[in-house]
Amino acid sequence: MTSNIIFTGGIHGVGKGTICKELSENYGLIHLSASEVLKWKDISKIENKIVKDFESTQERLIYGLGEIIKPNKNYLLDGHFCLLNVEGIPKRIPEITFLKINPC
Repeated sequence: MTSNIIFTGGIHGVGKGTICKELSENYGLIHLSASEVLKWKDISKIENKIVKDFESTQERLIYGLGEIIKPNKNYLLDGHFCLLNVEGIPKRIPEITFLKINPC
């Protein structure tokens, strides 16, 4: 994947979307939410923050970005460094996900 993605990470509800919206408007970036790219509402209830299968969820994110990202555009992706597993315990997103996204 190209390095025309800037990644912003933080916990749920911290304001990533709000700040990304402002930055994208001010700098001509295309704002993407990892949840939107994943089509989270298709795989879980929107209020549910539990991730059942980390590997397939991250592969779905990578695939979705591959379908969206164009080489002549710049993107601001908001997402997470960790997610809640089925026990409700925070689990780190595997490093390979970030290597594949290759943010600048």
